[in-house]
Amino acid sequence: MTGGSRAPRPELLHIATFLRAELDRREWNVKAFNEAMGYVRTATNIYPWLNATGVPNADAVRRMTNLFGVPAETFAPKDPVTMSNYEDQPQNNIVSWRRATVANNPLQFSVSPDGTARLQLDVTGQIESMSALLRMILDQNVMNK
Repeated sequence: MTGGSRAPRPELLHIATFLRAELDRREWNVKAFNEAMGYVRTATNIYPWLNATGVPNADAVRRMTNLFGVPAETFAPKDPVTMSNYEDQPQNNIVSWRRATVANNPLQFSVSPDGTARLQLDVTGQIESMSALLRMILDQNVMNK
């Protein structure tokens, strides 16, 4: 379906996030993505993937693994129950996850249908154990956005 009439499926959000990031990185619009996939510029079959409402078929997965140089597992649904607690908020069309392994130090993560992600993390730990996470965040240049 097109037009955002279906709510995003939490098990597909990682696919939408990956694809939107790749389109941004390559400065592609949907038409350019269609062409790179070998589709006509006006094809609509990629919209469910970009909106986390549908799964790419085997042929599309093969094309994307070749195009982006990633394994096919990148485009497989993931069970949100194994990742964290899932909470659907259809009133604002946002799907969010919460992982509260320690009650006072939650991780909150949400992705809106337009691909905007919000991450809130409040943890305390030794710098030795936090340095990899800190480096990853700083390398992504997200602090000034």
